Amino acid sequence: MIQKFLFFGLIFVIFLLPATDPDFGWQLRCGQQFLTTGQICAKNTFSVLLPNYEWAYPILVYPVILALIFERFGFWGLSALNALVITAAYAFLFHSIKNNNFQKMVFLLIVIPLSWVVFSLGFRSQIFSVLFFTITLFIISKIRGGKSRFGFFLPPLFLIWANTHGGLVFGFLLLLILIAEQLYQKRWQVSLQTTLLLISSFLASLINPFGFRIYKEVLIHSQVPLKTLIAEWVPPSPLHFAFLTFILLILFSSVLFSLINQKRALPVFPLLSACVFILLALLARRNLPFAYFSLIFLYFESHFPSLFSTKKSLPFFLPTSLLMIGILIVVFLSLPKTQRLNTNWQAFCDESSVVYPCQAVEFLKKQKIKGNIYNTYEWGGFLIWQLPEFKVFVDGRMPAWLHSSGKSPYTLFLEIIQRQPGWDKSLRTYKIKWLLIQNGTFLDLELQKSASRRTKDWIKEVYRDKTAVVYSVLK
Repeated sequence: MIQKFLFFGLIFVIFLLPATDPDFGWQLRCGQQFLTTGQICAKNTFSVLLPNYEWAYPILVYPVILALIFERFGFWGLSALNALVITAAYAFLFHSIKNNNFQKMVFLLIVIPLSWVVFSLGFRSQIFSVLFFTITLFIISKIRGGKSRFGFFLPPLFLIWANTHGGLVFGFLLLLILIAEQLYQKRWQVSLQTTLLLISSFLASLINPFGFRIYKEVLIHSQVPLKTLIAEWVPPSPLHFAFLTFILLILFSSVLFSLINQKRALPVFPLLSACVFILLALLARRNLPFAYFSLIFLYFESHFPSLFSTKKSLPFFLPTSLLMIGILIVVFLSLPKTQRLNTNWQAFCDESSVVYPCQAVEFLKKQKIKGNIYNTYEWGGFLIWQLPEFKVFVDGRMPAWLHSSGKSPYTLFLEIIQRQPGWDKSLRTYKIKWLLIQNGTFLDLELQKSASRRTKDWIKEVYRDKTAVVYSVLK
């Protein structure tokens, strides 16, 4: 009991992270809008591109939670909630599998550095999919163990999931794989019961502000080549890629070996789920936690040889001491950064996952003329939050949206920042009043050169610091 308490305490402390997700700003604004007006962010009112564009991304619950916690407890509240949600996810996965507790702790801790590219941003909507994914695995483990009554928790789970994050399709994948296992085992009645659970969970998921359209939005995200646009949608690092590919080959080999020998039952659900989520992780690094959680479930459910002897367990003091040392290390090495970013606004601006143009924003707040801003993409969400009287050009909601030109808004942003032919015409077309871009970009260098030669009189630099530069469009 003491070891488990220390283990989950260590998880909580590790994930007591500052909220540095670049989408934090627009999601907070959506939550505040709902709390003050009762309106959800169904129409695009924040940006210049695609005004009044209607989208059906399932973000109703998350922005409201974000706004409620932030308004009452500030950044520290978000850090605590992030730690609480991920600790709960680890607890559900921990209790989904049976084995030596210390061995489970070791494997679950290994997942953290392997998935840090996802976890490091702190509180964000995707962590709820991580939680709901592990809850689904927990419920499935109970169903596979003969406790079918746990299946009644699935429809309400998917109802909440459908209003929180688009990752609910991963839950349906798990249920489909469970049905495949039951059919393989010729458990016809049980497979029928699970199918009815799947259908009822799907129907429950339609209880959301957009109905069936949330699945259309998920489909759009799967069709747009986001890996060419957004960092977290690119494949994992070469080391990750090689490791996961190697594991995938081992899994296929083990399946073939089992089918040939027929000496032991094929663990269909763990094998298929591991293969499916490894493939998804190979496509996009944002899926890494789901792949590694599936691999852990496979390892313990398939009864592979234990790394630690169950006959000769480790002395009690050894794992307990290691967990205590781990907590102390995290407290002294990690928490100071969280403390700094949560209490010092300038530190938040300078040390987040994106360096924010806070001083330039303060400059724009003082300007009497408001209007459309052409902005650096990564700053869009932050500007929606900090400059509500302005309209941004592009932000993190929009990469999968389709412009009338057939291009992604992110592509239109790149064409201007890279000074591609017609960039100046685009600024006039969208009635841009201000440019807030990174210092030293191609566009900044071009505007400086043009100003020095006095070849143009329609744009003027009005502010510059080490991070950002502001240009005013004169006519």
